[in-house]
Amino acid sequence: MSNVQKVFPYLLITPHQDVGMSAGALAEGGLYQTDDGHLYSFLSTKSFADVHAELAKVGKEYVLVLAEKYGYANAGGQLARVFDHIK
Repeated sequence: MSNVQKVFPYLLITPHQDVGMSAGALAEGGLYQTDDGHLYSFLSTKSFADVHAELAKVGKEYVLVLAEKYGYANAGGQLARVFDHIK
């Protein structure tokens, strides 16, 4: 039997730094934040429901996306760095 844990890739959109800090506490290997501070990407062993529940405790607006399948083309700069952090 394997003890390997699944790692889930997430995108978080929020204007609230404290929501981002909460996500950072759940992240495995760090949290990537864009220069404007509203878009984050991170990996976590926590399920979507668990991450969503933890972020909801902050009580501020956010969008959480489980990014298991995605694609992009001709993206540079911040957009590419957001996705490169979770691939």
